[in-house]
Amino acid sequence: MRPKPIEELARRLRLKIPPEALERAFLHSSYVNEVGDPRGSNERLEFLGDAVIELAVTTHLFKEYPDADEGKLTKAKSVAVSRPILAEKAAEMGL
Repeated sequence: MRPKPIEELARRLRLKIPPEALERAFLHSSYVNEVGDPRGSNERLEFLGDAVIELAVTTHLFKEYPDADEGKLTKAKSVAVSRPILAEKAAEMGL
């Protein structure tokens, strides 16, 4: 039996997340509102995920560029967490 695409994604990313939790990450609020899915939308997880990405990028920039001022670090972080850059990185990972 072939794994679900969502389970395949978890395997490729080496995530140890229950499939149900990973499925919730893909539940858009418009779908939940239309269908009434009891699991709820992904909005809270999206909020948390955004914070985790920002923390990881901020930590990396802070360590890699010890002489950069706050303004330069902020600009670099803004670029690194932008939709085009994250989409590019996801594509590089085959996502």
